Amino acid sequence: LKALAHVKEPNEINFASLTKTSPVLDSQNDQMFEEGVRLFKDGNFRDAGSRFEEVLSKKADHSASLFLLGYCYYKLDQMEKAFALCNRAESLHPHSFERCMSLVNMALLTGHFDRAIEEINALYHQAPDDPEINRMYHAIMRLTHGREVRL
Repeated sequence: LKALAHVKEPNEINFASLTKTSPVLDSQNDQMFEEGVRLFKDGNFRDAGSRFEEVLSKKADHSASLFLLGYCYYKLDQMEKAFALCNRAESLHPHSFERCMSLVNMALLTGHFDRAIEEINALYHQAPDDPEINRMYHAIMRLTHGREVRL
């Protein structure tokens, strides 16, 4: 199952979708978030993570910062922290396709297979015609022999 995981590169992330599904920030926090995004895109994950942590200290439910901080931990090889933050970010409403699919991949990478199955089941039932969701759903189901978890 781990081999199925594909964590997007920074240039593949849909930042507009992340921002759109996150709470609005005041100007100071928005500036901090944008600085974090710039550092993130430049590959400076340690400093970007610091900016996202600062935003989260004032706006704990900012799902884009949670997600991107999780990704920073992934790039810094702190996989369990990355999974925990991605899982937390995905649990916030409104949901984001970007965060949900990233959670599936992060859960696969970290061996949280039940969580990956749970999330891909939910995604597939919402959007079975989406090519990325459809491919991942069927690949996971083939490898797990269709095992489903209770939702």
